[in-house]
Amino acid sequence: MFYAYANQILVFFSDKISLWISIKEYQGKKNRLTELFTALEEGKKPYTKEDVGSGNIVFDNVSFSYDEDLILSGTIRDNILYGVEGSFTDDEIMSAAKDVRADKFINECPGGLDYEVGQFRDKLSGGQKQKLSVLRAFLQNRKFILLDEPTASLDAVSVSEVLESIKELAG
Repeated sequence: MFYAYANQILVFFSDKISLWISIKEYQGKKNRLTELFTALEEGKKPYTKEDVGSGNIVFDNVSFSYDEDLILSGTIRDNILYGVEGSFTDDEIMSAAKDVRADKFINECPGGLDYEVGQFRDKLSGGQKQKLSVLRAFLQNRKFILLDEPTASLDAVSVSEVLESIKELAG
């Protein structure tokens, strides 16, 4: 009988503690919402219609960068060296590209390392993008490299080439 009563008392207090915790959670959420609703509104500039006349709007040589590092409309070289410390000559880059089996497609591109890859590297295939990533990792000469599905969405030939590149990188 003692254990039955003790269990009922334990369940009673456990329910009360859970209720107390829920109340405190809701109070905290209510306080946060109150802060948000009473906060001053960020400044808004009213829309004014301006007469721009006539003509065409042309985007030419548009780029985006963080400090001096261009992010869009870059070359193969820019993509390879993005985030890589140190400087590399074209010969050093192409030697490393040969080691990871990326030299063939780089040489096939018009302009080689100076080939503009387009926004989000959209002028490159998935395998070519992966090879550039492996080449970048090769140039960084890191002790450890974490690869998350390096062959995802690639055809069988590209999978084989990228895996060979990774084996070369692992040395």
